[in-house]
Amino acid sequence: MGKESNVSKVETLEDIASRALEIAKKKGASDAAARVYRERNVEVQWRDGKLEQIKEATTRGLNIRLYVDGKYSAVGTSDLRPEALATFIEDSISLTKALTKDPFRTLADPKLYAGRSNANLELEDPKYGTVTPEMRRKFVQELEAAARNVPGKEKILSVTTSFNDSRSEVFGMSTNGFTGGRVDTTFFGGAQVSVNDPAGKKPEDYDFAGSRFVGSLPDIAGIGRRAAERTIAKIGAKKPESATLTMAVDNRTAGRLVGQLLGPMSAGAIQQKRSFLEGKLGQKIGSPLLDIVDDPLIPRGFGS
Repeated sequence: MGKESNVSKVETLEDIASRALEIAKKKGASDAAARVYRERNVEVQWRDGKLEQIKEATTRGLNIRLYVDGKYSAVGTSDLRPEALATFIEDSISLTKALTKDPFRTLADPKLYAGRSNANLELEDPKYGTVTPEMRRKFVQELEAAARNVPGKEKILSVTTSFNDSRSEVFGMSTNGFTGGRVDTTFFGGAQVSVNDPAGKKPEDYDFAGSRFVGSLPDIAGIGRRAAERTIAKIGAKKPESATLTMAVDNRTAGRLVGQLLGPMSAGAIQQKRSFLEGKLGQKIGSPLLDIVDDPLIPRGFGS
């Protein structure tokens, strides 16, 4: 007879999600949807020729949506120990029972995701593990060098650059049959510059860029250069007189502007009847010049 192994089984994200749903059903939930995640994030910050900060963090946790007797709540925890998770879910269900019924909160119809293929969206860079501290340090140094090599560089007071990389794993499961997981990576570099204005002000501006694959990051020098050029261009700026003019929107701001429209268009806002666009499906609500496409299947896309 062989010796009994004393090595405990390492739980996967799927194991944790499955256990959470089992507990939820056992403790009285009609339905539940669990999302378990694990993420590693590293950030290096460089300021005026010196290393200013290095941060590295690994986090994991569980978010679970509970449907109890027509009532709904969404809760989360980072304590995934079996006994702690059981207590957390039981307490959350008790609290959910005290809420008002919400007839608009239900799990998605399984028909909506039935037969969906697992398309390769190229969200994970297989070379993520090859990124070294030396590579991160070189990146931020090159960013600063580029920022300090533009016309008007003598007016620069300070340059702060950063490099951030992360890898995250997510697994989702619901009691109506959905299961799915993903792994993705992100890489971002940025520079912030402050300059001296003769008027006594100290204008600041920035530039940044990111990608899913480290080898696809835009030109490093371009990021630093644009940050410095934008800041230097603010020297001598004055508040204009009020006027009615054609407005030009910086592309860095355009996303936030469009986001004000997309929020009320979101499925959750429409379904829960908290949108001014509720009931307007099929109606014209804007200019025919505005064309927005929501495509979640763009390879290497941040929203895919």
